[in-house]
Amino acid sequence: MRKIAIALIVGLVLASMPSALAADYVGVGIQCRTYGETIAKVKDITLGDVMREIMDGDAEIEGDIKCITYNVYNPFDVKLSSSLEFSGEVKDLLISLEPESVVVDPEIHKMPHEGIPIRACFRIKTKYPYTPYRYTGSTMAVWSMSQGLGGGAGSATGGSVECPLYLQVNTNAGQEVMLRQRGEALFKLQVVIVVVIAVIVLLVVLAMYKRKKRKEWETKLRNVCVTCKKQYPLNLKHCPKCGGKLRKFKAGKEV
Repeated sequence: MRKIAIALIVGLVLASMPSALAADYVGVGIQCRTYGETIAKVKDITLGDVMREIMDGDAEIEGDIKCITYNVYNPFDVKLSSSLEFSGEVKDLLISLEPESVVVDPEIHKMPHEGIPIRACFRIKTKYPYTPYRYTGSTMAVWSMSQGLGGGAGSATGGSVECPLYLQVNTNAGQEVMLRQRGEALFKLQVVIVVVIAVIVLLVVLAMYKRKKRKEWETKLRNVCVTCKKQYPLNLKHCPKCGGKLRKFKAGKEV
């Protein structure tokens, strides 16, 4: 009888273990999407970008938007509220998350391929001078269980699952294109600088020429008819037009 009683007690304990384990391990799952060698096409390099590079070597160039879709599913028997969070360098690149949170029903979204899609979009950036760069971090599916979703009478419980994530910009092909664009922009900048210098030199030369002519005008002796307001050679004494006496002027004064 003792052995039968011990066997019944052990059987009852083993029968109760699955439900206890299920309660301890409630949570959502996420289909991990590890992005590597992602070529993010950065915008065309312009003259303004090159000038910013010269003035600020730590400046960044914003590029295309990269979107990633994750499936969040629930392999357990309790409805859970879940959302995505990001950590590391990729967190600063996030620009949109749709939807921001979801309720994962195990009767509908139990398996990974039945998961609720959540779309995260990132604005890719790169730093001068356009070298390959990898933004590292992780994607976390954060879940919670509250009274309204079938939890107990206590406070909400929750947890998270995590996937690695990195976004790489400017692989060798992208870098080659950007360096070519940078070279073209530098050439344009050199042309602009040469033209500006040429215009400045031309303006200086013209200013010096006008100043010289003004001095010559002020120091030159002139034979003027004050009536006709005309100048005549110095060897004439009377105006050929009106017959008036010509008067000599220098630097605006009669001599």
